[in-house]
Amino acid sequence: EVATLRLPGVNTAASPVLTADGRLYLASGGRSYVVQDGEKPEVLGKGELGDAGSASPAVSGGRLVIRGARRV
Repeated sequence: EVATLRLPGVNTAASPVLTADGRLYLASGGRSYVVQDGEKPEVLGKGELGDAGSASPAVSGGRLVIRGARRV
């Protein structure tokens, strides 16, 4: 069985980043989410980015880099 979780405003065009500890980082439509993967996924955090974009996040120097429509 596959667990599902609805996240308002998330566009499936942007690829999430999954870390070794099972955390999934998503950014889309001006919102960001951190989700703990598992049998019952749990939203650990969410934020408003103030810049709608649908680019996939990147990891650099231990940081998550998110590109919006107007800025990085």
